[in-house]
Amino acid sequence: MELIIGSEQAGKTTTLIRKSAETGATIVCVTGSVVKRVQDKAAKLSLEIPTPISHYDLLKIDGPSDVKAILIDDADELLRRVAMGPTFDLSIDAIAMSGTEKAVSSRKVFSGKRTEMRVFEGC
Repeated sequence: MELIIGSEQAGKTTTLIRKSAETGATIVCVTGSVVKRVQDKAAKLSLEIPTPISHYDLLKIDGPSDVKAILIDDADELLRRVAMGPTFDLSIDAIAMSGTEKAVSSRKVFSGKRTEMRVFEGC
């Protein structure tokens, strides 16, 4: 698993779109409007990706599905909504996940005047 962490407009969603095009993984978005934004961005990049879905649609899957692997866009916002709903202001201070016993390496993907994006691999 990879964690893609970066400031606003650093290219995190574009990275997910490229990864989806390469792997066939489905992008999970916070809302339907974000699904549309991701589809439009993929079209602008001339990349063919599986149809993105909202996290609500992911929760509705019951039984066999075309969704075999997922890439989560705006994971912090998704966690806020799952934990508290969209109307509460919630700060996520830490996230624990399985697989953290592996060595984690970080590489800087992009660095600009006010933006930076890092990819953490082996999480």
